[in-house]
Amino acid sequence: MIDITQRLSRALGQAAFVLVLVGCGGGGGGGTSTTPTVTPPDPTLSASSAGGLFNEPQQVTLTSNGAPIYYTTDGSTPTSSSQRYTAAFTLDNDTTLQAVAINSAGQTSSTVLLTFRFDFDPPTNFALEANTLVIDVANENAFTLTIANGELDASYAIEVNDADGFTQAISLSGQINNADEQVLSADLSSMADGDVTAVLSLTDVAGNASVPFSLALTKATDTAGVQVVGAV
Repeated sequence: MIDITQRLSRALGQAAFVLVLVGCGGGGGGGTSTTPTVTPPDPTLSASSAGGLFNEPQQVTLTSNGAPIYYTTDGSTPTSSSQRYTAAFTLDNDTTLQAVAINSAGQTSSTVLLTFRFDFDPPTNFALEANTLVIDVANENAFTLTIANGELDASYAIEVNDADGFTQAISLSGQINNADEQVLSADLSSMADGDVTAVLSLTDVAGNASVPFSLALTKATDTAGVQVVGAV
């Protein structure tokens, strides 16, 4: 009788243990899992150029941290309905470029605003002039040269040289601040007598270089052999 009672007690205990395991989801069954929400990073945007004034076409590359990029070239504000950027593009006329990156959560980057201006034409129709074409003892230390019709803000470079290969050239350089006439003074005392040439080149702010302009001069300061004839 006691043996039967012990067996029954053990059987009931084992059954209770199984019920506890099932109730607690033992064995990996019955659990509920939750997928975490992934938030995209704040979009960033950069451009390969800062814009400016150019004398040749410019290729522009836009880069984000994975967010789609949208841009406009008509001055309007870019949105997700604007032209989508897919590859680098080339600009060769005046353009206002605006671009923005927009991620899947609708967050936008700061707007990139770039202005491109183009100038492909070098300075023309200018001249180098002098009050006299003769360099003499009276003006050789401060010989006046004038740049006429120079392009405003262009850089000028003048080189004056004689036919003597041993004389060092005289150089003048600066920026045009008076388009009508830029008056300069050059010390040409070191130039040898004879033919002297002054060559002027202009380079505009976009980097376009002009065709050089040459001015032919003559230096005559040697008075040896000159006879003065007169009466008192």
